[in-house]
Amino acid sequence: MNMTNTGVLIIYTGGTIGSMPSNLEDLNSPLIPCKDLKKLFSFIDAYDDEKSTMTIDNYSIPIDTYCWETPLDSSNIMHEHWVKICRIILENYSKYEGFVIMHGTDTMAYSASALSFMLENLQKPVIFTGSQRPLINYRSDAIQNILTSILYASPISSKLQIIPEVCIFFGGGLYRGNRSTKISTTAYGAYATPNFAMLGRAGNTLWINKDVLLKQPMHFLRTHDNIESNVASIDIFPGMSVNLVDNILKTEGLKACIIKTFGSGNAPSTSEFLEVIRAAVLRGIIIMDITQCWSGEVSLGRYETSSGLLSCGVISGFDMTMESALAKLFIVIGLGHSIEESCDILQIDLRGEQTQSAFNLRYGQGEMLEDSINTISLVRSMTYKQRFHPIDLNYAQLRLTGVHFLNSDDTEIEFYLDLPDKIEPNKNHGVHYLGTLNHHQEMKKSYETLILNISESAKMLIDNRHPHSITCVIKKGSSFKYDDMRIVLYTNGLR
Repeated sequence: MNMTNTGVLIIYTGGTIGSMPSNLEDLNSPLIPCKDLKKLFSFIDAYDDEKSTMTIDNYSIPIDTYCWETPLDSSNIMHEHWVKICRIILENYSKYEGFVIMHGTDTMAYSASALSFMLENLQKPVIFTGSQRPLINYRSDAIQNILTSILYASPISSKLQIIPEVCIFFGGGLYRGNRSTKISTTAYGAYATPNFAMLGRAGNTLWINKDVLLKQPMHFLRTHDNIESNVASIDIFPGMSVNLVDNILKTEGLKACIIKTFGSGNAPSTSEFLEVIRAAVLRGIIIMDITQCWSGEVSLGRYETSSGLLSCGVISGFDMTMESALAKLFIVIGLGHSIEESCDILQIDLRGEQTQSAFNLRYGQGEMLEDSINTISLVRSMTYKQRFHPIDLNYAQLRLTGVHFLNSDDTEIEFYLDLPDKIEPNKNHGVHYLGTLNHHQEMKKSYETLILNISESAKMLIDNRHPHSITCVIKKGSSFKYDDMRIVLYTNGLR
């Protein structure tokens, strides 16, 4: 075993890359997993068995191997196998400059996403790779994938930039693991990151996109291996039975469900469908909305057909892949926080998996406002507030859901943020004035979601140190009630 802090540990879990003919004299005989990586590496000219090194581009890189006793087809990978990989890395973390995980291609993006959330404060490269053809096969893509992964995983030996992330290297491209998805069953370029740039590219030289790498963390590695796997996924389609959705959401023990919706987060707006969703949320099931589209993001509330989901308590998955959204739910729910806090954490970029974060400041539920001036105190501050920096604020919303005006008169309501004591509310109070909601008697009385853009005030007043109060002034009309009031702060993600 290499006991220095250089070199790479190669972990073989199974997959096409390590398969060999059951009869080496007949290359067309059925493929079986190879349980001896050194035997497999004997087909690579760069490998020196005696020195246990790979010589690549004049760099002699020490390698050690860890082969699972029973290598798996990646279709059989379960969450306990992610825990196994995580613990192997943790136990060997101080001994190597990086790790390469040889893995089957079918679920590689799921495993890479999961490991990214399980390994907090990762300071070393963890590179997943595999191949479309077995290593010993003619025209195999395996050798280049393995050798290049080793180079990227050994920044000390290869003198490359340190990549403190879980990545996938495949077909010449280096990708952030929790942004990756498999796009082809046969092509050598089998992966892509539809909503994010490549981390690197291999050609005549190795290029690293330094501008998009995650920053080196300042804290020690922490692992999270308590996984809550009672999570479902539903693809919404035209004509879908509401009973089918209801039955899935009533699965015993279900903790969360991903709904893959149309476009920017749209789904049927019928009362029957929304009641099923609302009932599930009230039962404590976290429902996350991601788009079925190849690229782009969910923007709940942009169209009426997503406003209903927002009012039911569905949270946005922004531009996460299916693989990343699932893994994030597994790990975050496994942390054991309350449902409300878990929902808040899920909307924050933790490992570069989404382009923006949403921080929630909650101001109560089920309130009825009857007085002319109502000051509403903060009920729950933002989760992970240390990740919020006012300078990163893109925009902010005051969001009310389940709004009901209790009479048919014209109603005018002004909103203020942190209105100074003993000062009468007035629109001339600059940044303290957030905006006005106007409701006319000919309009409907109930609204799923009402939103005010409060970006300018938020940039001036909101920080992560003080509680913030909202003052509602009913200038005209009488009482109204709402199910939920919150300020939502949208910031840039980590990268």
